Amino acid sequence: MNTIPYFDRTLDSFSDETLTKVRPSQDRRGWYATLDVGSTQYVSDPDFSTYAENRDEAIRLCAAKIRADAQGIGQYAPHRCLTGFDLHYRLMKHWTEKEHSRQVA
Repeated sequence: MNTIPYFDRTLDSFSDETLTKVRPSQDRRGWYATLDVGSTQYVSDPDFSTYAENRDEAIRLCAAKIRADAQGIGQYAPHRCLTGFDLHYRLMKHWTEKEHSRQVA
């Protein structure tokens, strides 16, 4: 269990799967992954949406896009959600809770 408070963690301390949510495409031939913002919908999904034929590849590509955006790489980077209050007190809290629920299950 991580002893660092969620608001002091770094983006790299979270796994790719924790940062993303993934769903199958409508034709079930591929996968879409996007930033997992939990119940707070203040980020548009298309900004981070990634498609791949393989589930793990979709997750990896999306997480790479999220990390790059947080570093200022990308057309609209960095998105506000990946800086300051939104990152440290909304997203990181959600991701820490997501990690915890996986450990308990």
